[in-house]
Amino acid sequence: MPSWFWDQLSSNLSLLNISFDRIRGELPNPLKVPAFADVSMKSNLFEGPLPNLSNGVELLDLSGNRFSGSIPPNIGKVSPYLIFLSLSGNSLSGLIPSSSIGEMQSLQVLDLSNNNLIGPIPTNLYNCSFLKALDLGHNNLNGPIPSSIGSLEPASDASLTAQQNSPKPSLARFETGNNRPRIEHLIGRNSDLGRGEAKAGCAY
Repeated sequence: MPSWFWDQLSSNLSLLNISFDRIRGELPNPLKVPAFADVSMKSNLFEGPLPNLSNGVELLDLSGNRFSGSIPPNIGKVSPYLIFLSLSGNSLSGLIPSSSIGEMQSLQVLDLSNNNLIGPIPTNLYNCSFLKALDLGHNNLNGPIPSSIGSLEPASDASLTAQQNSPKPSLARFETGNNRPRIEHLIGRNSDLGRGEAKAGCAY
């Protein structure tokens, strides 16, 4: 996309939707959009590294593109007000940034599925106390599912489930107990996930 497009974005912009347009190229870095805007660029042909985000974005959907490299390690620090984040269906690699992911304390939906992410699930996802949906499926994550995630107390009624990779994906169910609201949590088709702390109602 031409650089003038980004230079002329109105400071009053609340929604930027350029999805399903087969746009090619790399995004500017940093990606400067107005504060508290909703940004959807899903299902295009964007490539290269993920850009650093501007402060205040509330919704960011970059799913279904060709982004590669790692998730910016400071993503939670520069975008603490994110409510919805989807980076699914790209070619992202490396670790889920454990140092900052928990700083997005307003986050309700996190979808990192269908990438090439490795390593453990960050334990500080516990800080995302409003999280309602988490999809980490179809990556190469490993290690235990943090038991602290089962202690999340969102406002909606749901069940906390975790799905791991096996010939027929099995299901590990966590209950928050004490009649508290429960979170729907999906982790599907990973190479070695769910061993260790997934203790309640596991089926392997």
